[in-house]
Amino acid sequence: MHIEDLKGNEINLRKPKDDFSDLTKTAIGQLTEVKEDEFIIKLKGDLDFKISDAIQVIYIDSSQGVHYFTTEIKSREEEIIKLKLPDIINRRQRRQFVRVEYKTDIQFSPVSYQGENLTHLEEKKGAGQMVDISGGGICMLSDIRLLKGLVVELNFSLKGEEFKILGEVVRIMDREEDYEMGVKFDFRSSKIENQISNFVLKQQIINRRRAKMAKEKGEN
Repeated sequence: MHIEDLKGNEINLRKPKDDFSDLTKTAIGQLTEVKEDEFIIKLKGDLDFKISDAIQVIYIDSSQGVHYFTTEIKSREEEIIKLKLPDIINRRQRRQFVRVEYKTDIQFSPVSYQGENLTHLEEKKGAGQMVDISGGGICMLSDIRLLKGLVVELNFSLKGEEFKILGEVVRIMDREEDYEMGVKFDFRSSKIENQISNFVLKQQIINRRRAKMAKEKGEN
């Protein structure tokens, strides 16, 4: 990725770190212009940095992960800051199996089991409740006990966007009134895989912010 590719996109700004799991303590800005030896960012909030301070610029790409680099502040005028062009932009892969809590209704229907095609039973749909989701699968609750190794078609909604994904039941735990089951995604579309991974990353940030606000409210 080149710095020019970031023009017009929202980016995160913070003191340099190696941990990208928590981006709640970052300033938000938009890269507006790239010049010969600098680029310009318009801030959307406060930024506690001074001229010559080292600053880390982070861009979340739904298809390729997290792009980041460390540079130096050249000048600042209110919400406009100028930064030195980076020598290199690093990339870190999405953490596929980071789980985030997210509850929503889910429907499932059998597709195959141990190589046997079960699509003729697709009308025998079941229902449950998603508990959490990662880039690799979901945990769900249902009063229907599925077989380990069963491939199912999952239908659910994330923030109003509908998804239809194949998945294999890989874990089952009996509970008093229902069953907790882990389902591993079997992606047939890289676009859907990217959408899920991007949703998980953004939801992780939202959940951390909520937890932080709840903690601060409890301390007051």
